[in-house]
Amino acid sequence: MSTVEAWMERRETLDEAHTAVGGWAVRRPPSPTLGRYLLVMTVLLLGGALAGQITHHVTVGPDWAAVTESCFREAHDRLPGPDQALARMPLFDDCRAYVEHRLALFAVTGAALLLAVAAAVALLLPTILLRRLGPRHPVPPPIQARAAEIAHDLGVRDVPTVEFGPWWLREPFTVRAQGATRIVLPLAVRRAAHLDAVLRHETAHVAAGDVMLVWLSRGLLYVLPVVMAVPLVLGVFVDAAYVARAALLWVAGLLLARAVTRDRELEADAHAARAGSADALLALFARAPAGRKKLLALHPPPDHRAAVVADPAWTVGMPATVAAIAAALAVNVWTSGTSIGLSAFVATPLQPYPSLVAGLVAGALLALTWRRPPRTALLGLLGGAAIGLLVSLDQRIPTNVLAGDWQDVIAVPLILAGAAGLLTAIRAWPVPSVFVFGGALWIGFDVAVRAQVTDGPALLWTSGFAGGWLYPGAVFLAVLAVVLGVRRPFAAMTGVLAGLAALAVRWLVPLPALDLYPEAQRDWWTAAAAGFTLVAALLLLGRAADGLVAGPVAAVTVSAGVLVRYLPDWDDPLDAARVYLSRPLAMLLLLTLTVGVLAGLLPSRPAPRRPWLTAAGLTLAACAVAGAVLAGGDALLVR
Repeated sequence: MSTVEAWMERRETLDEAHTAVGGWAVRRPPSPTLGRYLLVMTVLLLGGALAGQITHHVTVGPDWAAVTESCFREAHDRLPGPDQALARMPLFDDCRAYVEHRLALFAVTGAALLLAVAAAVALLLPTILLRRLGPRHPVPPPIQARAAEIAHDLGVRDVPTVEFGPWWLREPFTVRAQGATRIVLPLAVRRAAHLDAVLRHETAHVAAGDVMLVWLSRGLLYVLPVVMAVPLVLGVFVDAAYVARAALLWVAGLLLARAVTRDRELEADAHAARAGSADALLALFARAPAGRKKLLALHPPPDHRAAVVADPAWTVGMPATVAAIAAALAVNVWTSGTSIGLSAFVATPLQPYPSLVAGLVAGALLALTWRRPPRTALLGLLGGAAIGLLVSLDQRIPTNVLAGDWQDVIAVPLILAGAAGLLTAIRAWPVPSVFVFGGALWIGFDVAVRAQVTDGPALLWTSGFAGGWLYPGAVFLAVLAVVLGVRRPFAAMTGVLAGLAALAVRWLVPLPALDLYPEAQRDWWTAAAAGFTLVAALLLLGRAADGLVAGPVAAVTVSAGVLVRYLPDWDDPLDAARVYLSRPLAMLLLLTLTVGVLAGLLPSRPAPRRPWLTAAGLTLAACAVAGAVLAGGDALLVR
């Protein structure tokens, strides 16, 4: 029995099961088309920006270096002395602003040029294909009428024009050319069932809006090497690092084109199967030649397509390849975008915000592509982020090495994967995911910068209790706990109990008296330790959302208890509340992100049968960990 025949039997079984619950749903299928377009466009924009920066260096780079050096000297001459370093910066920026703006203009022009040329090629390729195809013939009116019905069912306003291709055409295809969307069918597709299945499949591409996606992907593959060769021609030299970066970017585009094209075919097959054309599609796949499975083939093999037709739920969402490429692109959007922004915003009111803008763009890219990811996608994201940092596309200051700081390569992928794992577990919406991914990049790079000057407990302390993201991170975690806690009151109650117990441990464990600041740090560590114990334990139990409620509630409970106990002693109660509530939550957020990848790798589980027993066990665990942290002495304290 062949693979396709086996799937046909599987389909019959599933048809019987689904008939009992009302049949297969026929609707417009959800599609990550917007995210796919953004990924392809990001490859083009990053490649163009890289080519633009290198073009700047080989043409006007010496002038940029001379002006920068001259401005530095001029500012130093006007305000000499080491104590005038900050005062000199505005003078230095005003002097060098025009060369920095010119550098940003080269990068932006290169990015826009590459995107425009690729889009032009994508619009031109379908017309060229139709001309090379030769004469086409209109289909009989009943077939066109059936196509209109299918288009109406899918919400497609502009009904595609259906045509028969030449005799030698073997596979149908859909293009947007000559002012209309056209579905071109082989003459061999004559049976009504086969026609209906093919029309549903091709119209699903139109409904998903991905007809131009395949052509834009091909435009990327054709145009990217041509445009990125411009700096080499102008500079009359071959820079090995630049060529390697360009080649790797092209390979990323090729793998991305392969992944998204294969994925869109499977989604269209799944829709046609839900609409009732499963048997016809399986029959077509059974007639298709098997051939060899090619690593870089743009269409999935017949047995994979038969698996999706047999059971549309077989589609697994975001492939690991796409996750890796998306992560690599996102970290380079952060680094390259920040670098270009530093040049573009010099001596303007936006000068402090290039990282913020780049972070939001990178977060949006990941949020719009992170769709129903399997566990392998998390590993792909982890590896892709590391590769993206090693092969940095940020060439504002040219470098000939393909290596990033090891601190970046460790911290950023780990925290980014942690954010992705948590979002997967709680099934967050795309809009908040933008800020989560952007914030994870911010935290990861902040930790990496601090790791360059300190390590050990001091690194953990400065990153969690004194990070640049301290207050936004604390507020975000508190808001997330409130939103998730509305439907999880028992998790919140568990957090209160664990927090009260940890507070009692804080006061009952005999410790040597210290100054006020070290004593405050003991309070913060108690709150963070209790909260993280609940988060980690519930992650391991497959209850990530409960952990994101119970952990922050426990930390806030400990801090609130300390604030209330010493309320008469605070000089400024509001300022004390700000410090005591924000610092433990920020540390808890950092620790949660470091283990958050487990939330996406471990399977989710139902609520425990004996919740009070689980709550008691979590409370004891929080007490034990908080007591161990306190008994550990002053190793975690900074004086």
